[in-house]
Amino acid sequence: MAAEAPARSPGESARPSGVPALSRPLQGVGGLFVMSADAVKFLFHRPFQGREFVGQSWFIVRVSLVPTLLVAIDAYVRCEMQTALHRLARARRFPVIG
Repeated sequence: MAAEAPARSPGESARPSGVPALSRPLQGVGGLFVMSADAVKFLFHRPFQGREFVGQSWFIVRVSLVPTLLVAIDAYVRCEMQTALHRLARARRFPVIG
């Protein structure tokens, strides 16, 4: 575990004078890598929670599939309607004789 930070006065900065301002965002990125390494490490521990994995995967599919399909169907219908309207407009401008 990390050591506890020393107490500081209300006007004192949390960052030492020699540490650049970029260190705080980089600590967040480092934390992400540590979390990713832990996830990979625990992936190979026994027992693998297969039932929980399947349950969570099914939840993600169930929650995201319907909105995705609705957006895809909407986009398809809009494209087809636009094509049909363009063809109709073109046919009215240049009527076929004969």
